[in-house]
Formats: sequence, C-alpha cells, structure tokens
Amino acid sequence: MNFRQMEYIIEVNRCGSINKASQTLFVSQPALSSAIRDLENELGFPIFVRSSKGITVTAEGSQFIASAQQILNQVNQIRNKHVSKDGEYPPILKISSGRYSIVTKAAIELYQREFSDQLHFSFYLNESGNTDVVQDVFNRRADIGLIHIKNVEEESWKKSLESRGMEHVFLFSGRSCITLRREHPLMKKKTLSPEDIYQYPQVRTISRNAEYCNYDTTTPFEIYDSFEKNFFTNNRCTLYDILSTTDAVFLGVTAQYITEFRPGLVTRPLPYEDGEWSVYYVKLKNVPLQPYAQKFIQIIRELAETNSEQV
Repeated sequence: MNFRQMEYIIEVNRCGSINKASQTLFVSQPALSSAIRDLENELGFPIFVRSSKGITVTAEGSQFIASAQQILNQVNQIRNKHVSKDGEYPPILKISSGRYSIVTKAAIELYQREFSDQLHFSFYLNESGNTDVVQDVFNRRADIGLIHIKNVEEESWKKSLESRGMEHVFLFSGRSCITLRREHPLMKKKTLSPEDIYQYPQVRTISRNAEYCNYDTTTPFEIYDSFEKNFFTNNRCTLYDILSTTDAVFLGVTAQYITEFRPGLVTRPLPYEDGEWSVYYVKLKNVPLQPYAQKFIQIIRELAETNSEQV
C-alpha cells in the first residue's frame, strides 16, 4: 500500500469512473485498474463494485477512502509545515521539468545565490516529458513543474490542468530548432529542409514511464514520423553524448543555453515548423510557492530575458 494508490482510489471515487479518473490522473486505464486491484487484494476486500453501468463504492471501500483522505491530508500538512523554527524554509527544492538547458543554468545560479554558503541543502531536479512532470506536481513529488506547450493548444492544456486543480504560469517563449554537432554535414547548408535532415538519425526523448497514457495535447513535430533511424532515450546527457559523437540530430523547442554547456553542439532554426512554443511552470492551485521555488522561477525569467538564442 502506498500514497499513490490512495490518491488513485480517492480520484476514482470523486470522478465516479475509472475511465474519467485515468484522464485526470494522466494514467492509463489498465494501469489504474491494476493499481486498484492490487490494493484491494492487499486489503482483502473490494473498494469498488464494477458493473456495466459503472462503479459503486462498497461499505468497506467507503470507510477506507475516508481514512485514506485523512492520511493524505495529514501528509500534506506535514509537507507544508516543513519549516525551521525561525519560520524560514530549509534549503530544499524539488523541481520536475522538461529537458531544457536553461533549467540547468537556473539551478546553478540558484546554488550560487542561495545554497553555496549553506551547511546542508537538497535540490532535486527530475527531467521528463510533460505528462510525467504534471503527474509529479499533482502527486506532490515536486514543488513546481516546467512544461512546454504549443501556443495554439494552450486552451486545451489549461482545461486539462484545471480539471486536476492545477494552474500554469507563462515563463518564456521559444521556436522549434534542430541541435547537431558543429562538424555535422548539414552545417555546410545555409538553409535546411525536411528532406535534408531525413537521411540522418534523430534522437528522441521519451517518457520515463511507458504505462502512462499520452494525454499531452501538444502535438509532436510534424516531421517526426519521416525519420527511419531513431535513438530513443529519457536522459539528456545521453542525448547530448550521441549528438556530439554521431551525425544524429535532435528537434527541440528552445535553443537557450545548449551551446554554453555543450560547445561542440550548435542549434539552428526549423523555419518549416509552424507555431511558437511557450514554457510554463505548473503548480497546485491554492498552494503557495515556497520561497526557494519563487527564487528559482525568478532566475528562469531573468535568464530568459537576457539570453538572445530564442528560436
């Protein structure tokens, strides 16, 4: 039994449907059903009764859900009260984010400003896809999350986040770009077309948990499916290592600070990719940002304003 299973059954009870809950939880329906069955087997009684008309809560299930809600409320209170005696938050920050070099830059800057003189601090930075980032914030595994959304689809994302009691706040914009090594054959071309890059392998990032449904309303790059040679990884270090030593390419949503950390790489615009991307931070509504999260967001804004590599 774990907190995630408790969150699952509470959300299923709130939605009155496993299918609806799977969408608000950003978890596939089979995975959600399996998690509930595992919990029921561990408890020794059914929480829900399934039928063609939907689900109903059993008497035992109703009592368990009430107890689970109390436990989660207490856990959240403990998390929110995790402050020192003088009322200041300790140097602890948990960030879940898409794979952006500007976030690494902001983490270093926050360390230099706030943590370098501390005897103890903990900074957690997890990188993954939009769906996993939202899930981390929803389940309080992260204080804030950073995601990228195509501007034309912001309204769909807004509705999806609001259904989960979350909000998103704009940080900066970027345009589609290609990242490749400086000695890449494509660097000899003044302009790039899709046909130019199809002949080379591409590196694509994937979600860390394949069981999650892809409820992201953000469409992938239109030319993704035209590549016949693909590397898949969920690790940005691996991604950059492959780009630095092969003729593979990577399609991204912003060029900011990539070359600062990887001087052997360059970024070029993709003029045939329509639509601008926006990077937002996401948080739970009615839950104030803790001070270090506020400082981190401010640094992101400062870096975005001073950097001229937006594509």
